[in-house]
Formats: sequence, structure tokens, C-alpha cells
Amino acid sequence: MDPHRHQTGHVRVTAQCPDAAPPVEATDWEEIVEVSVPSVEGDLRINSGYDITPDDLLLLNPQGPGWYRMRVQSTGRSINPDGVSDEPVEDYLIACCFP
Repeated sequence: MDPHRHQTGHVRVTAQCPDAAPPVEATDWEEIVEVSVPSVEGDLRINSGYDITPDDLLLLNPQGPGWYRMRVQSTGRSINPDGVSDEPVEDYLIACCFP
């Protein structure tokens, strides 16, 4: 995933917080990235970067501060190369919380 690529538009995001690393099911995903994420304080949640982020999104660090593994799987990122879309064309699955 290119961290320098900026887009606008809607995306579909599913978040999970499993107790153990889920199996990698690469058949439905074009990109899969797994990283270690430090949670120093507060809640770790998905944030849109805008004021429209729902308050009821899944807490990704339910055990409080510490290190977590996060896997982000995506598909559809290459469908709209100009980066602008009125309808969701990208899907993401974010799994966090496993040791």
C-alpha cells in the first residue's frame, strides 16, 4: 500500500479484533500488510480524518496500552486511478489486537 497516495471518496471498511492472528485469506484481497502498532494511551480506533467518523467504531486496543499486531487487507485501490469516487470501490479489512 502506498502511504503517499491520497484519495477522496467513500470506502468500505470492516474491522475485527480477534484474540489470535486470523488465517490469511489472500484470494479476495489484492494487498495484505501486517505491522506492529504501539498503543501508548487512549483508544485506538479507525478515524476518517474528518468530523464524520462514527463514534461507535470498534475499539482496536481493548487491553489498553501496549503493542498490537495489525493486518490491513485491501482490494479495489487500482480501480480509480484519479483518486476520486462518488461510490465505494475500495474494500478494507482491518484486524488488530492479536499478539
